[in-house]
Amino acid sequence: GQGCARIELGIRLSPLSGAGRGNCALMAESLFVPALRWEGGRRVESRTALGPATTLPFDGRPAPANNFALPDTVLIRRCTGAADVCSYFALVPAWLRFNFGALAWMAWLLRFARGPLVWLLTWQMIVLRAWLLRSVETRVQLVAVADRGTPRERSRSLDFADGQQSTAAGVVAAVEAWTRAGRRQPGLRGVAERFDLEALQDGLAAR
Repeated sequence: GQGCARIELGIRLSPLSGAGRGNCALMAESLFVPALRWEGGRRVESRTALGPATTLPFDGRPAPANNFALPDTVLIRRCTGAADVCSYFALVPAWLRFNFGALAWMAWLLRFARGPLVWLLTWQMIVLRAWLLRSVETRVQLVAVADRGTPRERSRSLDFADGQQSTAAGVVAAVEAWTRAGRRQPGLRGVAERFDLEALQDGLAAR
């Protein structure tokens, strides 16, 4: 990450899958948060929750993806200092991005009624994802690309068959990396500030 001019993160998953109530509430709330990215060292926010589109490689094939206000963007910027940072969601099936685009514009137009709308959207998603689709798993793919389109371009990817299980495995990997560390300094830090990818992958491999 250090020394990169541009870093892009892509997350590919299907929202038509099971999720807990907290995830549903977060999903509804995020529709009211402007998409965020860094360009030339400057923080840039889109008007709505759906930002610029691009294509990213997943399984060796390009897939459409849109910028969202993901916390990963802030973390990557903080940890690497890269001038250009952007995080994307690539939804499965791809046409769902148009649905999310419509919802994002609705949320912006009706932002004065944010409270009631968040409550309504949260319960709609709870009915769909926490109840009707609770047993449906989703594959989660992550790809990080540094300095795309330049001679210094490089990328890394991760692939998990079950998105919810991958989150749990990631927490365990971080804890195991922490227990293996020689020095354990107190304080609040991001995972990427404390461990490199190899240390976390060692924890994942042990599961």
